[in-house]
Amino acid sequence: MSVGSSSIIIKIRKGKFSFATGALGDIVISALERFSKIIKRGYVEIYGTIDQQALMAFFMQFPENLPECIKDIYIMIENYKARVVFYLRFLHGKLIIIFGSQLLNDPRLICMIRDILKAIKDGKNLCISFLSVGDIDSIRRLVTQCTLPNGAYLQLNADAANYVINNSKLLMKYRKFRIFSTDSPSCICIDHPTSVIDIYIGSNMDTATIMRILDKVLSFNIRGIDIIFDRPDTVTEIINLLDSSMIHDMDYVFISSDKIRILRAFSYVEILLETDRIHEKPLRDAILRSLELLTISRASQIVIRNEHRVESKTVVSN
Repeated sequence: MSVGSSSIIIKIRKGKFSFATGALGDIVISALERFSKIIKRGYVEIYGTIDQQALMAFFMQFPENLPECIKDIYIMIENYKARVVFYLRFLHGKLIIIFGSQLLNDPRLICMIRDILKAIKDGKNLCISFLSVGDIDSIRRLVTQCTLPNGAYLQLNADAANYVINNSKLLMKYRKFRIFSTDSPSCICIDHPTSVIDIYIGSNMDTATIMRILDKVLSFNIRGIDIIFDRPDTVTEIINLLDSSMIHDMDYVFISSDKIRILRAFSYVEILLETDRIHEKPLRDAILRSLELLTISRASQIVIRNEHRVESKTVVSN
């Protein structure tokens, strides 16, 4: 039996509930009474057709003895396709949980919520989300095995969660680590001053491959870097040929299959890769030349052509 209403909004105050819109069957209402006594204050919104047995089980099994730091709870359950199937955020006393109805029948859902609640029991602000049902086991291991810092914002899939588990010190350096699915080419975006790593996974690459590349990218120690994997093999080759001594202490670096852009202070150099294949020596020569140009001009351009020819010109002088 399913809840057929397009939307149901439940208001909970002082451990009792009332319906703002919609209605539920008796089997769910009985479980809702228990749930209301546990959370005491909050809202529940339900969108789409939801199985009543599964909804009843969720309300009946929701963890008791909530951390005292939780003062208000908002829960949304939706039966619509989304790129993120689970989202939980605790901020300044308010707990927000949003998830897809496909998780309702998964017994791991309540266990995972219980694990996350343990992580915020001391009032730690936290945001955790993941992309698919298959990610849940890795997310649970992350929450139970890693110390999550105050203010952590994690949006992960299974491969990214496993990477963080194996590199847990990363969370001390980067407050936000987020994975997005995209229809565009895959991309790595790192902003060190704001402690953010954003990774966009397109159909042209898988997460495990990007995580292996991320190790090398983080070693560059650059304040900001964007990498567009428009031609994954070529871009990966460029990254493997670079080392931190070439581009350390830069303000920003952009890498794609046909260009590298380097910025420091108010100057930048653009290296155009007009060659059939990337070779280490001309790339290294171009990088070294770019470091010279950064000190003598505001905008310069270097072109790597076939036969290892490297040409450079000043666009705007200081």
